[in-house]
Amino acid sequence: MNTKKKISISTLIVISVSIVLFLIDILLGGIMMARSITKMKQIIQNKILEVSQTAAAFLDGDEIKSLTVADKNTEKYKKAYNTLALFKTNNIDDNAGMAFIYVLVKNDENKIVFSVDPSDDPAIFLEEEAVVTDAMLNAFNGKADFDNQSYQDRWGDLYSAYCPIFGADKTVKAVVGVDVWAKWYKSEITASTITIGIGSIISIAITALVTIFITRKLRKRLSTLNSDMSELQGSIKTLIKDINDNQHIENFDDKAKNNDTLLQLKEQINYAKIAIKNYIEYTHHQAFIDTLTGLGNRNAYFAAVEKIEHKIETDEYINLAVIVFDINGMKNINDIIGHEAGDKALILTGECLREIFGENISYRIGGDELVVIYQNVYEKTIQNKLDDFKKLVKEKNDKNNLEFMLSISSGYSFFNKNKDSKFQDIFNRADEEMYKEKLNYYKENNVIRQKNRKINN
Repeated sequence: MNTKKKISISTLIVISVSIVLFLIDILLGGIMMARSITKMKQIIQNKILEVSQTAAAFLDGDEIKSLTVADKNTEKYKKAYNTLALFKTNNIDDNAGMAFIYVLVKNDENKIVFSVDPSDDPAIFLEEEAVVTDAMLNAFNGKADFDNQSYQDRWGDLYSAYCPIFGADKTVKAVVGVDVWAKWYKSEITASTITIGIGSIISIAITALVTIFITRKLRKRLSTLNSDMSELQGSIKTLIKDINDNQHIENFDDKAKNNDTLLQLKEQINYAKIAIKNYIEYTHHQAFIDTLTGLGNRNAYFAAVEKIEHKIETDEYINLAVIVFDINGMKNINDIIGHEAGDKALILTGECLREIFGENISYRIGGDELVVIYQNVYEKTIQNKLDDFKKLVKEKNDKNNLEFMLSISSGYSFFNKNKDSKFQDIFNRADEEMYKEKLNYYKENNVIRQKNRKINN
C-alpha cells in the first residue's frame, strides 16, 4: 500500500514538471514568433524606404517644387520623370511587390497633390489630391516614414513609404512616395508567420517526445527518485529562472552519454536558450547595422538622435559634436565606373570611420552620407580625429589598387544651448561646414579634378 502511494505521488510530480517544461517551450516559441514577425515587418519597410530615399537623393527639391502644368515638356520635368522611371515597375498585379513611385507637392491651396508620376496610368499633373496619411505628413515635416495601416485610393489597396526632398535652404520642398500592394505586403508577413509557426510546432513536438521519453525513464526509477525529488525541484526552479532572465551556460560538458535523463533534459533546455539568444542577437544586428559598411544604419541613428532630443528637451547638460561626411564624386563613381566601385568607396569609408571614431557612434544614414555623433568631447580632439581620418583615407588610396581616388568631405558642429532647440539644428550646421569643405576641395584640386573629370562631381 505504501509503495503504491509513493509511486502515485512521484509520477504526479514528474508529470507536473514535464507540463511546466512543455508550457515554457510554448511560451518561448510564442515570444520568438512575435519578435520575428515584428523584425520581418521592419525589414520589409526598410527596403521600401530605401527605394524612396535613393530616389529622393537624385532629385533637386528646388526644381521639383517650382514645376507647374506648363512645365511638363521642359528639361526639368523630363529630368525628374526619367529619374523616377529608373525605379518604375510594371506590377499591376496586387500579388507583386512595388506598385508605383511618384512625387508629391503642396499646391497654392496647401493641398497635397501628385506631381511627377512615370506610371502607365499617371495622375492628373498637379491637380489630383493624394490620400493623406500620417506617414506622408511626417515626410512633409522632414522625416521619412512608412504607413502603419493600408489605405484605399482609385488604384487599389496600398501601403506607402515617403521620403522628403530638401531644397538648398534645407527645408522640405516635395516628397517621394513609393507604393506597395497591401495584398503582397500582408502575404509576405503571413508567409513568415507560417514558417516560424511550423518551426515552433516542430520544436514543441520534439520537446513533447523528449518529455515522454524522460517520463517513462523516470517512472522506472521511482524507487531512487523519491530521495532526489527535492534536489530535482530546486534544479527545475533554477532552469525556469535562467530562462526568464535570458541567461545561458557556456562551455558545459557533453552529457549525451549520461544515463540520467533529467540531466539530458536540462542540457537540451540550455541549448535552446543559447539558440534563442543567438537568434535575438542576429535580429538585432539585422535591424541596426548597415550590412555594407558595418556602421549603424538609419534605425540606429534615429534611436541615438531620439535620446539626444530627450536630453535637449529636458535641458540636460550635453557636450556633443556632430560630424557629417560625404564622399566626393560618388554619383559619378556609380554611374561611370559602376556600383561595385561605389560600394568599395563606401566600404573603405566605413573602415576608416570604424577605426578612427568607432562603430558605436558612426552611422550611414543614406547613400554616401555618414554621420558621427560624438559626446563628451572637445574641439581639439575632433580636429585631431579628423586629421587622423584624412591620413587613413590617404593610406587606403595608397594601399588599394582603386579605379578612383577616394575623397571625403567633412564638417562638424557642437551643441549650443542658446541656439539649438533640436538635434537637426546641430546637424544642419555640420552639414553646411561639410559642403564648404567640398567646394574648397574642388577649387583647390582643379588639376586633379580635370584629370579625373569622369569621377568627380
